[in-house]
Amino acid sequence: MSSILFGISSIIDTPNTPLTYSSVRSVFSRDERFEQTKDTIKSIRKYCPEAKIFIIECSNYETNKEQLDYLKENSDYFVNIWDNKDLHKYIFSISKTLGASIMYISLFNLIIENKLLFDNYFFMSGRYYLTDKFDFNLYKNTEIIQFKINDIYTSTVIYKLNYNYMYLFRDYLINNINNNFNANIAYEELYQFFCESHKEAVTIRLQNCVCGLISVNGEKKYN
Repeated sequence: MSSILFGISSIIDTPNTPLTYSSVRSVFSRDERFEQTKDTIKSIRKYCPEAKIFIIECSNYETNKEQLDYLKENSDYFVNIWDNKDLHKYIFSISKTLGASIMYISLFNLIIENKLLFDNYFFMSGRYYLTDKFDFNLYKNTEIIQFKINDIYTSTVIYKLNYNYMYLFRDYLINNINNNFNANIAYEELYQFFCESHKEAVTIRLQNCVCGLISVNGEKKYN
C-alpha cells in the first residue's frame, strides 16, 4: 500500500488587516475557522484513511488550549510557528501569496528536516475539505498533480508534489521571494508556472474533489 502524507497550511486566527484584493481578510470568526479546519481533518480521515496528516499552523493559542489540543490529537504531526515572530510580517502581510509561500516553505522545510518520507505528498489549504469525489487511485503513481478548475485556471486548494519536486518548488518559492516578490501575483500562478517548467512530470486532473468557503466573502468555492 502506498504511504500518503497530507500537509495542511492553516491560520485559524487571522488578523483584522486587509489584503491586496480585499479590505476584509476573513468574514469568519476564529471559532468558525476552527470548525471548518476540523472538517478538513475529518474529510481526510474519511476519504483517505490511510494518510498521515501534518498541520502547520500560525496562531496564538495562549487562551485557546482546547483548540490546540484538538489539532494535536487529530493530526499525526503538528507544528505551530506562531512564536517565530520574524515570519509574521510575511505571513500576515497584504500579499496572500507571500503568506502562503512562507507557510508552505516552512512546511516543506519541516518535512525535509525531519526526513518524513512518503510515496505521495498532497498539500491542502486549511478549512477546505475533501469530497466523495476524491479517489486516491486517480492520483497515485504521479510526481506532480496540477489540479485545474478548467482549461485555463489552476487550483492550489489541493496539489501534489512528490519529494524531489517538493524540494524544487520550495527553492522556486524562495527565489521568487528574494527576487523582489510581486504582491500582485497569485499563488496559483506561481504553481502553474512551476508546473509549466516541469511538464514531463505533471499530471493534470480536474479539481472536483475539494470544496470550501472563501475567506474574504464566505462564498462556496467549487462544487
